Amino acid sequence: MGFVGSARHVSFEPKRYEPVSLERFWDEVAWQRRQLEEGDTLVPDPESRCFSVRYRSGGLPAERSARVTATGTSTLFLSQHEWGEGTAKVDCGDCGALVRVSRRDPATLPDGELADRVVDLAEARARLDGEYLAALGELAARDGAQGAAHRLRETNRLTAMAARGDARLALELKEHDYSDTLEAMRAGEINLGHARVIAREAPKKHRRSETEFLELCRAYPADTVAKHPFAYESEEMYADLAAEQATKSREPADAEYALQRAQRNTTLNVGADGMWHLRGRFDFLTGRRINQALAAAIRSRTQHEGSADHTIPQHAADALAALLCGEDRADTKLLILADYDHTADTLRNPRLDDGTPLSAELL
Repeated sequence: MGFVGSARHVSFEPKRYEPVSLERFWDEVAWQRRQLEEGDTLVPDPESRCFSVRYRSGGLPAERSARVTATGTSTLFLSQHEWGEGTAKVDCGDCGALVRVSRRDPATLPDGELADRVVDLAEARARLDGEYLAALGELAARDGAQGAAHRLRETNRLTAMAARGDARLALELKEHDYSDTLEAMRAGEINLGHARVIAREAPKKHRRSETEFLELCRAYPADTVAKHPFAYESEEMYADLAAEQATKSREPADAEYALQRAQRNTTLNVGADGMWHLRGRFDFLTGRRINQALAAAIRSRTQHEGSADHTIPQHAADALAALLCGEDRADTKLLILADYDHTADTLRNPRLDDGTPLSAELL
């Protein structure tokens, strides 16, 4: 540290290391690998005589880098508050220690390393989202979801819709005590989309439990998990079905259809970009019909001459506008699948082509 003029000037000179032999380097790497816990990985870099340890088992720090020297290893980024050259952090007090991202120019990375970096950053993003939702849930519990959303909008300049959505999601996870979901996010096993599916579906009757949803979320994307919310293998569901049949109440598919019909809504607003934003929620039958009609309208437009001048999203927007304004009318039919029982000469397990179950009444 020195003074330049009347101002204090701080500069850091990088230490110069004399490279050790490759034999010494690989001996150290072998010893370090024996010390790793299950789930952790070590990535060697022989050219610079460095190696990185990535902690997959949830320990802190999430990653550390060490340089092998003649007298041992010199560790960088080990402390949550020690930051090395080329490392970025969010400057928000102690919260900055939660974010540790090495700055790399993507254009200089080979294909394999670039793909690995994207995967690692997506996992780091999921970990940070877990911490974010845990803290936001506590804030929403104290100040209310609206108060937490207002703070996000005023301080972090989130849109009103995004702020309200995050605050409600965090509060729902806390109110239903879905701590396992937050821990899975903190471990990088699931992402924000999975958390939204669990918070929306798990509390409902005849749905899978949080544990069952987490098993699916660790193996499949959120949109795939959302298509299979029913817990058909649950003993509790079989008991509920028997009780409902005894009282001649509706089947689960009927109850789900009625619930989704009650929750249907559509909004059309002018966004911050000056464009109109259309957002809708429909029951599984209406949504499937809309999807079929829109897909048919898009196909008809892409077959016209000059269609290459527009992108698929632009064709979709034009097709939807034409359908809503009555300019086009798509003749579509729903595809329904069922299993034929030769012995009883009946159809069983009726469902849409995407696997959504149908009751006898809906069929």
